[in-house]
Amino acid sequence: MRIIPGTIGSIMRGVAFLATTIWETTTVVVRSKTFWILTFVVLSFWPFAILLPRAYLFDIVNSFTVCVGIGLLIAFMAGAKTALRENLRTGGQFLVLGIVCTWAPTVTRHLYNWIWRYMGKPEFMIDHELVAFMVYVTAVGGFLHLFASHAIDNKVPETSWRQLGIVVTLSLMVASFFILYFEPSEEPPRSKSTNILEAVPIEEPSSVHVPPPDPPAPSPLPVTPP
Repeated sequence: MRIIPGTIGSIMRGVAFLATTIWETTTVVVRSKTFWILTFVVLSFWPFAILLPRAYLFDIVNSFTVCVGIGLLIAFMAGAKTALRENLRTGGQFLVLGIVCTWAPTVTRHLYNWIWRYMGKPEFMIDHELVAFMVYVTAVGGFLHLFASHAIDNKVPETSWRQLGIVVTLSLMVASFFILYFEPSEEPPRSKSTNILEAVPIEEPSSVHVPPPDPPAPSPLPVTPP
């Protein structure tokens, strides 16, 4: 039973460390010119969001993200190959491989979103297993970032096995909370078509019985004059 108090204590120390780090970082960044330049760049999105039609806005942000991601993957691909060849000997190699593992599914997911929109936003593509897989690979890339201890200037990131254990524990706790309290007890039935490479299935109209036309009215009998 000592394991539970020890785990709770580790989680509380991790939360306190996170809160302290956020506070110290906030007091430093608000004095930085770089912070305000980045803030201006990020907030410059909203004038475009107000002035442009929503479809054009998504085309712009999707194309920008995909092109930046492809350029980033090309720039870091050589480092990723070296990291795989040398079996991740340094923190920098963990960092490079984490960047590639994070941005590869990010680019794929934005392309997927593009396809989803132009296929008429079919419902079966929203909760498709491929989406969950891309989210999972992104999380694996983030986990590799955490393994890249002291990769930058022998200082950043500052991670330890305890912090990695806290991250895994919190993820399991949050997932369990949502599964128990927010997800339905029974999984809804799947759509008829789950192949994203196929076009959206179009249901053919059901055959309707059309009655035959009424027979023509009989012609009146000729009247013989008296």
